[in-house]
This record gives sequence, structure tokens and C-alpha cells, in this order.
Amino acid sequence: MDTKNYVDTLFSEYQENAALEDFKEELCGYMDERIANLVKSGMDEQSAFEKASKDLGDMSAVADEISLKKKQGWTFSPENLGFTAAITVMMSFVLPSAALFIFLMLTEKDRSKPWVVALREKEMRNEQERFASVKEQERFGLFSGAIWIMAIAIFVLLTIILGIKFSWLAIVAALVGQMLLQAAFSKGEK
Repeated sequence: MDTKNYVDTLFSEYQENAALEDFKEELCGYMDERIANLVKSGMDEQSAFEKASKDLGDMSAVADEISLKKKQGWTFSPENLGFTAAITVMMSFVLPSAALFIFLMLTEKDRSKPWVVALREKEMRNEQERFASVKEQERFGLFSGAIWIMAIAIFVLLTIILGIKFSWLAIVAALVGQMLLQAAFSKGEK
């Protein structure tokens, strides 16, 4: 095993700083020298590495003596920033903005001109008169939603399989289906 990797694993729980780097370099030099001496005395390299690592003893006590701090969970560094940090920063702006927008929309007074209000009421009456009953309106809404959900699914599927060249036909078919549905559910003239 490489002595540098071994020493790095010994101090993996400690924060990186200049003093720790110097100490790790000295420790690697000591281990390499100790392994070389053991190999010269006739020991194989693996056994020499194991003996040298045993001779080091408990390194946490040494690290504590030179007052190195242990890592404490997540620390702020460029390596730790990523998707989570981006979402956190974005949410600190998006959530208050959305809350303010919703508040303004809910508390906004209707400042429409009288002719706009009259036109809106006339359109609502015409829409209610178009259907025979509320139950018919509900059925129309359900069928209409089913048509468009299916059209979007077919559009995506055709785009994946055949490309955009033919997938637009699903939207055209949905428009035709919507018109036929409108005709079927609308009340006929009396």
C-alpha cells in the first residue's frame, strides 16, 4: 500500500491546513525510511509496511496534541457548493416572490370598467346556456381533459419514436376531437 494514501486515511477526519500537510509529509518520509530499513534487513515489503504502520501507534493523539480540529460535518468550501446550494439560494428568492404574487392577486380589487363587467357576465350566461345541465358541463370537462392528456402523451411518444415531423398530428387530432366534443355536448337551437 502507498504510504501517502495510508497517511491520508489516518487523518481523513481532520480539517486540512498547512500544519497538517507538513506533519503528513514528515510522517510519509519516516514511514518510507522505516520500510526501506526493514526491507534491507530481509523483510518483504508488505510485512515491512505493516510493521512500520504498527510502530506509528495512535495518530489521533498526536493530531490532538498539535491541536488540529476534527471535521464537523459540512463545511463551507467551493467543493461543497453544488445543486443543493443553488436550490437553497434560489428558493430564498422564489418562495417570498411567489407568496407576494399570490397575496397581491388575492387582495387585488376588480377594477374593470362597467362595460367589461357586463360583457363578462354575458359570456358566462352564454356559456351556461350552451349546456343542458351542470352534469353535462362536468362530463364535457372530463372528456375534454382526457382528450388533451392523451394528445400530449401521443405527441411525446411520437416525438420520441418518429421525431417532430409527425408528432404535431396528435395536436391537430385533439383540436378536431375538441370541436366534435363541443358540438356533441352543446344544446341545439330550439
